[in-house]
Amino acid sequence: MKKIRRAVSVLIASAMLIGAFAGCEKEVTAENLMEGITAENASEADLNDQFCQKYGTFAFKLLQKAYTSDDENVIVSPLAVAHNLGLLYNGAGGANADELKSMLGTTLTPEQMNVYIHSYEERLADSDMTKLYFNNAAWFNADKKVSVNQEFLQTNATYYGNAMFKETFGASAVTNISNWISNETRQSVEYIVDELPDDAPMYLMSSVLLDGSWSKQYSYQNIQESVFTTTSGEEQKAQMMSGYEQAYIHDDLSSGFIKEFSGGNYAFVAILPREFTNIKDYIASITVGDKYTKLFKSEMPYWVDATIPKFSYESRSGMADTLREMKLNQSFNPEAANLLKLGTSDGKLYAGDLFVRSSFSITEQGTRKGTAASVADEKGIPTDLFVITLDRPFLFMVVDRNYNLPVLLGVINRLD
Repeated sequence: MKKIRRAVSVLIASAMLIGAFAGCEKEVTAENLMEGITAENASEADLNDQFCQKYGTFAFKLLQKAYTSDDENVIVSPLAVAHNLGLLYNGAGGANADELKSMLGTTLTPEQMNVYIHSYEERLADSDMTKLYFNNAAWFNADKKVSVNQEFLQTNATYYGNAMFKETFGASAVTNISNWISNETRQSVEYIVDELPDDAPMYLMSSVLLDGSWSKQYSYQNIQESVFTTTSGEEQKAQMMSGYEQAYIHDDLSSGFIKEFSGGNYAFVAILPREFTNIKDYIASITVGDKYTKLFKSEMPYWVDATIPKFSYESRSGMADTLREMKLNQSFNPEAANLLKLGTSDGKLYAGDLFVRSSFSITEQGTRKGTAASVADEKGIPTDLFVITLDRPFLFMVVDRNYNLPVLLGVINRLD
């Protein structure tokens, strides 16, 4: 089992492979603010139900604000947003710090929050066939005379591992960002932004991608053409994959199942609201009380005849507007921000945006393109089982199986 190190590539398999990759590495010409700064020993925390509930509630509140239409798909990464807001919390003071504390749903100090976020991320683990790319950076505008405090850089090195660069914003900065993320993900992700507005002193960015194969792949006999019906009643062609899963979850408004990726560290979770239950209303219901942890505590080893459509969805979005909808007004506000613990600039230091690129697809092999295997039908499946067919809008998550917390979270309203 290999642990994720946030801004470090996770596919290093041998010295030979490293050598081969080194020749392909792209140049990043921006000033590296983390050069020479090494991580100190980090404290660890036990993650309890309260932490999991707060994280789950935060995740669904994020989805609730990002979900704007019953006719569009949406995907968010609560992991990316919580990680970067946790880092920003260390640089904030006064009302700005209070806002971040409220947003993260915590009473913890920045120092305590660092320990919890670091402890959780250190327990995210890869297997040989399933790997999570989770990479984060802060880009500072040299034209704004930004100076980042050494204490903030040290905290980042110890607990967060974000890359931090400084340069003049423009076409070369966009190229450097693309080169950085390409290097970190071994060319699995080639870009995050198309442009970088030069009016802000700082931008945060994150990329989240799961590359994995199913523990149980689909046989070609169990893939067929069918129909997916959108909320508006539009019928879309769908390639449906059918199989048996032995992990059933439910609450009073939905039923669902869990399908694990190879290695068992991550899983795909599908949630199908009851018929006539509006998805937006369902999302809102999970933000109340302990609904999130109760949903996963309902997991039982009951057999499910589960049918999933192939789909692929990618989002490259600035999260600032969504976070403002969640009442985080100061961190992205050039007039109100108080990030003096982070550093200084020729005006107020604030974040122009948090750019997040999230990608996810479902195929017969897992998240990768390929062909179905010839797999014998499973034996010993009972006839008395739950049937869940995702032929209408549904919610999905990619969760880590240590804590069942969402790395990615979204809604599929249509397949095109």
